[in-house]
Amino acid sequence: MRLASLGLFSATVALVSLAVAATVASGGGPTTAPTRAGLSYGALTPQGETVWIRLRPDRNRIASLEASWGAPAARCSHRQEFWSFTYAGGESGRVIPVTGGAFRKQVTDRYFEGSTSIVENLEIKGRIDPAKVVGELTATVRAEHQDGTGYRCNVGPIPFTAVN
Repeated sequence: MRLASLGLFSATVALVSLAVAATVASGGGPTTAPTRAGLSYGALTPQGETVWIRLRPDRNRIASLEASWGAPAARCSHRQEFWSFTYAGGESGRVIPVTGGAFRKQVTDRYFEGSTSIVENLEIKGRIDPAKVVGELTATVRAEHQDGTGYRCNVGPIPFTAVN
């Protein structure tokens, strides 16, 4: 299980990265070319977690997507909370095309926490316009210990409206 502090760390990193992206997108530096509105968006989900989306300048792909999320204990077979975060977009090698203002991406993360194998499957989808991104994310988690026992979690859909 990921510690709740990782969610806080992720939120802090996301806030800093949004501030940097906003500075760049607003032409904040002397070498930065001015850009049109509608390149970076941020939201808090009903869980109090963050979603950050930054588009490429051509608006045909998502350059960076960062989403923090959690499964409450009632949604996990081991009856403990599970918190995580997902990174996607072209900058992390997971291209997310935007077609007709819409996007949809399934992301799978596989990792170990100690000797526990964890697989997270996340689906994120939404619609983008210059003022906002309206979307939702759904996640499932499968964890397996070396002895063959494990747990499952599922959460969502978690709605969000990210503003420019």
